[in-house]
Amino acid sequence: MPLKPITKSRSSTGSIDQIKDQIVSQKREPGTKLPSERELVDQLKITKTSVREASECSKSWGW
Repeated sequence: MPLKPITKSRSSTGSIDQIKDQIVSQKREPGTKLPSERELVDQLKITKTSVREASECSKSWGW
């Protein structure tokens, strides 16, 4: 299930929003393993730093 490239000014927020939306709409089951960092960079067209920031934010929110 591919993700869309991010166009928002804060790309980490956009990536979190997409993954959260997939969980809420039941396109991605809670607890399902996410794509690798490299795959997320390629799918979302964002930097590794943004992927890592998104990961840290989601962890701090208890995801």
